[in-house]
Amino acid sequence: IMPCRDHGTGLGNYMFADGADIPNLLFWCQTVPVTPNTDYLLSTWATSMNPDIPFAELQFTINGGIVGNMTAPAPLAKSG
Repeated sequence: IMPCRDHGTGLGNYMFADGADIPNLLFWCQTVPVTPNTDYLLSTWATSMNPDIPFAELQFTINGGIVGNMTAPAPLAKSG
């Protein structure tokens, strides 16, 4: 397992999850209250904790509409 820090201060939280080999499986769903006529920024930081295991392909949706392109996170560099 690779050591890692959060993207900002190094004091943040991580969510670890074991992937599934089922296409189109909903992984995380969350309702977020928003203000009309306001711009919001969606950003993520993702990697595999094991550089020998293939990476997930991630696709994001908002209100059922696809946001951005499908992406595969870059791996952490192997140490040693």
